[in-house]
Amino acid sequence: MSRKIYKFEDFTLDCSKRRFLYKNDEVELSSKAFEVLSLLVQNCGDVVSKDEIFEKIWAGSFVDTSFDNDGKKTFSFGNNLNFEQAQSVLIQPNNKILIGGFSGSVTDEETVNAGFALARLNSNGSFDINFGNGGLVKTNLSEQASFGYKVISQPDGKIILGGISGSGDVELGDLSPALVRYLDENVSVSKKQFDYDGDGKADLAVFRDGIWYLLQTTNGVSISQFGTANDKPIANSFAR
Repeated sequence: MSRKIYKFEDFTLDCSKRRFLYKNDEVELSSKAFEVLSLLVQNCGDVVSKDEIFEKIWAGSFVDTSFDNDGKKTFSFGNNLNFEQAQSVLIQPNNKILIGGFSGSVTDEETVNAGFALARLNSNGSFDINFGNGGLVKTNLSEQASFGYKVISQPDGKIILGGISGSGDVELGDLSPALVRYLDENVSVSKKQFDYDGDGKADLAVFRDGIWYLLQTTNGVSISQFGTANDKPIANSFAR
């Protein structure tokens, strides 16, 4: 039996022995990744649709067709983007699906432009149109290349996407930890009554002779001129 061996540039794909080499070094691939690569290489020059890939590689697998009509969901955060990945998935208590990762483009072999990317789906696979822009949120940090890797949800419903951010030069590798926090549409951002320093705790304020004396639980004491010495506070009222 003849072996199916394909060579392109510095790569060698041996379908019979299930080996993939870069020059003389073996590249480790998962079983499904190897099958997808083999299918695409063997159909070089032809268009292979998403449905064909699923039928040939995942034939016989159970797919919930009630999810986005065919059990599969692919999407992009914009046009002309060639570097997008989903890195983390989180199911929220309301069964909505958060997908965190990054979206951008590779401009040359060593430069990447990318930002944090967050999507939310309803349990049936459709976009949650009440979240971000039609279910999608992309956040460009101050650095050129930012990659989101892990999405979590706080007890109050706020969403955190963590990752790394840097210059975008692959060779330099100057990347630092990065976090972005997002609001869920159900998150209440109301301020606690008499909380003047935003720490969620009530503070103590005294008005005397046109001066406010404010004792804050986090920021300490502050003294501010306000009104005139003849002003009198009204019971059961407060200002923010």
